[in-house]
Amino acid sequence: MAEAEGEANNSKITLSEVFEDFLDVIDQINNEKFIVLGRKGSGKSAIGEHICNIASSDANIFAKFIRRTEIDIEHIVQIGINEGERIEQEMLFKWVILTQILSLIVQNQNLCNVKDMSNLKKFLDKNRGFVNIEKHEIKEIIHERGINVNLEYFKRFYTALFNKKVAIKEEKAAFFKLIPYLEETISKILIKDPENSYILIFDDLDIGYYKSETDILTLSELLRIAKYYNNEFLGRNQLNSKIVVLLRNDIAKHLCYNADTAKIFASYAIELNWYEEMYRTQEDRLKLKQFINKRIACNFEKNGLEYIKDKPWESFVNEQEFVSFDSMGNTKSSFKYVIEHTFFRPRDLILFFKDIDRYKFPIPISRSNINNLIGRFANQIMLEIQNELTAVFSEKEINITINVLRAYRNKKHFTYESLRTDLENCGLKDNAYNIIDELFFYSLIGNINNHGDVSFKFREKEGDICKINPNENLILHYILRVYFKNN
Repeated sequence: MAEAEGEANNSKITLSEVFEDFLDVIDQINNEKFIVLGRKGSGKSAIGEHICNIASSDANIFAKFIRRTEIDIEHIVQIGINEGERIEQEMLFKWVILTQILSLIVQNQNLCNVKDMSNLKKFLDKNRGFVNIEKHEIKEIIHERGINVNLEYFKRFYTALFNKKVAIKEEKAAFFKLIPYLEETISKILIKDPENSYILIFDDLDIGYYKSETDILTLSELLRIAKYYNNEFLGRNQLNSKIVVLLRNDIAKHLCYNADTAKIFASYAIELNWYEEMYRTQEDRLKLKQFINKRIACNFEKNGLEYIKDKPWESFVNEQEFVSFDSMGNTKSSFKYVIEHTFFRPRDLILFFKDIDRYKFPIPISRSNINNLIGRFANQIMLEIQNELTAVFSEKEINITINVLRAYRNKKHFTYESLRTDLENCGLKDNAYNIIDELFFYSLIGNINNHGDVSFKFREKEGDICKINPNENLILHYILRVYFKNN
């Protein structure tokens, strides 16, 4: 089924074989949008990986990821403080963006005719410790050399390109002094190079994040600078390049308290929402079913198995065993049966069927075997939920909250007040209201009205804002019920 992580490409089926931009994200990125928002598992990294895959086969596109695991701005700033060096986040972000664009530019063989390009390469190589920043090396580099970079080769390149000299006399200077010259250089090169695109993709920004003021300020700074380069620097000069930021929507929510950041999201963000209310009764038109159908079909073809070409799912799962009715008397297909145990994300379905070949299930898969997969999926998704919640709660708060929810596993529904009281009685009195709000935001709980209509955050309709209603009963997400009953 390909890997659950979008960036994993070592599976039997690679992302490039099955990727399709069902939500038209690439077209929006090609215009003014540059932030891709979505819950963990919604396909953000897959979008970035797809861009890099395109670049690997297109001589006119150059792209690379910048991940927090590799370049941790807060970590570098703190090292500077410890070493007596003042490093401003704004300048460091600009340095990273500019030098990474240059590192892509020097890969372009068509620019060999740019005078003294070899000296630009030598400049990047000479300062590679401060260009291709390695988290485990940067501390030693700053300790030994401070924040200075060697300017010798850049000065030669700049003089050849502009027929004038860099106004910095020293052979070594603080990196931020070079930023105006780097901007001028990139602008000049890209104006001469209109046929090529250079794309930087910031990803894994959730790693190490915990809703602290420092974390929020750092990410807000990145968005502001990405906007500046995309609009003022690249866009205004009609330069065919882009800075793309992939960000979890639960983290983005914390940044919206800043008015400037909220405006950036409103103008430049793409929300990955796979739920489609209009096709609830036409499931074959659902993008999420089309998504999994493409992967199922690819598996059938790779294994030389026959299947119904326009209905891969129905060839994969024994539909006859799912002729059932829900509480409202509506028929429930096998796809609906599976999807109601998920959060309506691509990753959920990939994770659901991950390593299925190990089980040697007969094809089409029976209802009994689907139930076995649901039990396994419940254990896997619970680990991911706990990891996701670390962005807003401490480990202690997470453990207490899960234990409180466990008490509702056999109840069809419960009240807002009973949940609040139980959280407070277990030591979470100070933030019980906030915890309930977050549980609803992550769709671990939903509302259920007197008519049996259920509303979860992940089922939010386009243009609507789904908020918890304290006056209606609450319900556990179905996969939590499964997990608690099995564990």
